Amino acid sequence: MSSTYDQQYFQGCGAKGNYSDYVADARGPSEHLAETLFRRFRPASALDVGCAVGYTTKRLRQFGVEAWGYDISNWAVDTADVPYIQVFDFASKWIPAQFDLVYSYDVVEHIPEQQLEFAVRNMWSACRKDLLIVPALYPEGTTHDPHEPTHLIFHAREWWLQFFVERCGLPYDAEASDMLAAEEHSKVFQYSDRIFVFSRFRERIPAATA
Repeated sequence: MSSTYDQQYFQGCGAKGNYSDYVADARGPSEHLAETLFRRFRPASALDVGCAVGYTTKRLRQFGVEAWGYDISNWAVDTADVPYIQVFDFASKWIPAQFDLVYSYDVVEHIPEQQLEFAVRNMWSACRKDLLIVPALYPEGTTHDPHEPTHLIFHAREWWLQFFVERCGLPYDAEASDMLAAEEHSKVFQYSDRIFVFSRFRERIPAATA
């Protein structure tokens, strides 16, 4: 699968995915995300799961966060060209360390559904305080995305919440999710309805009432 996410995927003007020029287009939004995460969570350490070329990770480092990034793409990691951004498949191998904040934007929908529970539990196991997952959302019945053929999971928000809480046992933090959804970055880049924050310091909220 790692060979799928090559230079053509990120820079191919839509030939293999929905990116035109990721290197140029993603810097501003990714650095804005880092500023938002730092202000909202104040982590001493962080892991970006599916970091691509690592703009968010690098910006968090500028704030003094011990930030690390994982991506399955050799091309993206080579482009990042720093030792704290590494090739790693969190859907098949256990993450070998823990971090205050673990976050993953637009990544979990790329995972084969039979590996999804392991991947989610893996991120939670690596998290000391807060886990943030932002999946792509689709209405029920959708089975493909013509703009992004690498998407493998097609579900609405309610399915994801139930999966995270009931299948994986994660403690959903509705207050933190709503607060992050209200941030400018979330609204401008259309993440507000896709944010799921799970906290080790919150009482578990059942999916049916969240």
